[in-house]
Amino acid sequence: MCGVYLVNPKHQLPDRLYHTTEEMFTVIECRGCGLMRLDPRPKDADMPKYYPDRYWAYGATRHGPAGFYRRFVLRDHARFVKKALKSVDAPSVAILDVGCGAGDLLASLRKQGHSAIGMDVSHSALRSAKELDVPGVHGSYRQAPFQDQIFDVVMMFHVLEHIPDPDAAIAGARKLLKPNGRLLIQVPNADCMQYTILGRKWMGLDVPRHLYDYRRQDIENLLARNGFAIVRRKYFSWRDNAPCLATSVAPWLDPMSRRVRQPNRNKLLRLIGDSMYFGLTMACWPFALFESMLRRGATLMVDAEKLPQEAVAKWTGGGMPPLGQ
Repeated sequence: MCGVYLVNPKHQLPDRLYHTTEEMFTVIECRGCGLMRLDPRPKDADMPKYYPDRYWAYGATRHGPAGFYRRFVLRDHARFVKKALKSVDAPSVAILDVGCGAGDLLASLRKQGHSAIGMDVSHSALRSAKELDVPGVHGSYRQAPFQDQIFDVVMMFHVLEHIPDPDAAIAGARKLLKPNGRLLIQVPNADCMQYTILGRKWMGLDVPRHLYDYRRQDIENLLARNGFAIVRRKYFSWRDNAPCLATSVAPWLDPMSRRVRQPNRNKLLRLIGDSMYFGLTMACWPFALFESMLRRGATLMVDAEKLPQEAVAKWTGGGMPPLGQ
């Protein structure tokens, strides 16, 4: 991020959540800017094995109390998106969700009449999105199968921490956006109080799936040098902040990881586990709200506007930096 190649070893971690491997992974910290990252990074060809097929919500997991809870907390993301949509003077907004996952957010936006489509590298994620009649394409931030400047809004919720070249991802989003288009990003916030207290046990690190661990200044620098100006920031998420703390404290209780590790578990035992996790999450709400009020919440959402070329040149001191380099 800053060009400094001196680092400090920070953590040695296993895959605490899904137990996809017995390997240990090293998180290092840049001595120049403080950005943390996984090093050495797993090879691209090895990454799919760290994402189990049941990583996404699908089928029965969308129904019952768990499904109701998912839909309820997702309203927080929907409200954040709606504020960005108000900046677009059109009855129907063209939206691309990069790393759309199971497609729940896109489904709610499509019900409101917007032209929303998903893109993901995971076929299982696209199958999950299809269950909700959400159109999706198989593609990555490096090779998005779309023409330039056709979207009003590009979303990247919990995507940027998973990809090896964040500059290329932001530059790619800029190409896809219309003039003054909006880029919405959410990442785990490595400057949160949860990480300060829990350290290596903070689930926001989530090795080996998370390759980078961003703070607010990291995201601001990344967006500014790629031609975006941040309009809004948000440090709280109903869906993510309290559950992140609950999973950090008791990763064995996390509902999705239990479904991955024990797919045939007795329904009664699964219900008991879900109830225990729900109770723990409720107990975490006060702390999650408190840290967010101090702008040190466990997640960071930003709404950034695409700058015109002239403004970018002025922003960067007279010349546009090489995008995606």
